[in-house]
Amino acid sequence: MYGVADVQNLTPDENIKRKELTDEVLAENGYNTLVITDGKMKTIVTNNTLATPSVEVIEVQEKLDIPFSVVDEVPIFPGCENASDKKACFQEKMNEHIGTNFTYPKEAQEKGIQGKVYVVFTIDTDGTIRKIKKRGPYPILEKEALRIISLLPKMTPGKQKGEVVAVPFSLPINFKLGTDVIDFKLMPITENMDTKIKVMAEKYNKLVVERERLLKTTSETNPIIRALDEQLIRLELTILEEQKLLEDNKDQSIISYQTADKKPIFPGCESVSDIDDCFDTKIKEHINLNFTYPKEAKEKGIQGKVYAFFVINNEGEIVGTKMHGPDPILEQEAVRIISLLPKVKPAEFRGKKVSVFYSLPISFVMNNGKNDEIIMSEKTDFMFVEAEKIRENNKTYITGKVFDKNSALPGVTITIKDTKLGAITNYDGEFKIAVEEGQVLLFQYLKIPNAVLTVTEKESYKVSTPKE
Repeated sequence: MYGVADVQNLTPDENIKRKELTDEVLAENGYNTLVITDGKMKTIVTNNTLATPSVEVIEVQEKLDIPFSVVDEVPIFPGCENASDKKACFQEKMNEHIGTNFTYPKEAQEKGIQGKVYVVFTIDTDGTIRKIKKRGPYPILEKEALRIISLLPKMTPGKQKGEVVAVPFSLPINFKLGTDVIDFKLMPITENMDTKIKVMAEKYNKLVVERERLLKTTSETNPIIRALDEQLIRLELTILEEQKLLEDNKDQSIISYQTADKKPIFPGCESVSDIDDCFDTKIKEHINLNFTYPKEAKEKGIQGKVYAFFVINNEGEIVGTKMHGPDPILEQEAVRIISLLPKVKPAEFRGKKVSVFYSLPISFVMNNGKNDEIIMSEKTDFMFVEAEKIRENNKTYITGKVFDKNSALPGVTITIKDTKLGAITNYDGEFKIAVEEGQVLLFQYLKIPNAVLTVTEKESYKVSTPKE
């Protein structure tokens, strides 16, 4: 992607650059698509094995991330509000921040570990630092780089054509004991490699080859090389996340509902656009249609919420049903209702049918002693998380328990923001997930607001859903 001030009114220098990049696309020198954008409009030049190249100018409806190097108004680092050159001030303040907060890890010094860590992050539209990713030769150096960036202050967001935009920024952080060298190496590609990862690895290797070609006539400080480096870093981090996702679900026996590439399809939802919403609606219809309030529970005035927790297996069958409620009588009725669910089309992960967890609350409510008792699927309106940080086998985990107002909450999906990595609370509301400092955990249950936990240096955490 090449950022410009105005797609429809290119400057002479921008026209020269556009021609150079277009020639590379048409010659297929490692690229097959060029996007020229000013955040409002974009020109797409593509050479997808067509007889003639296609050139298309379209209006961009969604807000795009605008690179720091081309955004109209760069984000303002605190202290740069009155600077005449805010871009230079930003760079200066960034260097000061790194210098002030930098600590060479003791273990790295003792082991002679050094090198360069590339960090990529986004200054979001609210001025906060998001989507921090890093790539370096050793995890211990990556962790320190992440800690430094996570301490960055909130900034005044960048603007493009007067509108607030998210601005990606990248920089290298050098850990030097002597001379540091880091290269982008070709990724090995094997026949049994996951298809999605293989495609990304092939693209990565093409960029590495192109980078090596360009470095024969220029230096690493060249803006084109820096732009390539940023692409390579982002791509490598994405590949690593996909590999971890596969590793975490390598047996593909049971995965979280959120992780599945394709969600289960309830009969009657095959042609709808929102399969998730349709699945939820059909479940509720099934509950209301098959409900019978237990006579004994009615006579004893027993009512309350039962949490149903079950697995939709890779054949689309409902298995492993468990219940957690105020009374066994209500739990037994909930089991009966769930057992009547029809067979569904199973979920898929990486092209294979898989089993997924699913949970929902069922409320048994007597209508003020009248004859017409009702049951319905009720949304939990509150979620509370108690957790702590633990370390096992050189890895850091957040482990804990999720509650609603009255009891443990099973089936809560926990995901690491900006990744597909996640976990799910068990029957007792307990969970455990591998994390890194600076990552953000999202706790999702039905359609209530998420509870958010940011991993910091703290050892214990208590978070809840926001109060309306």
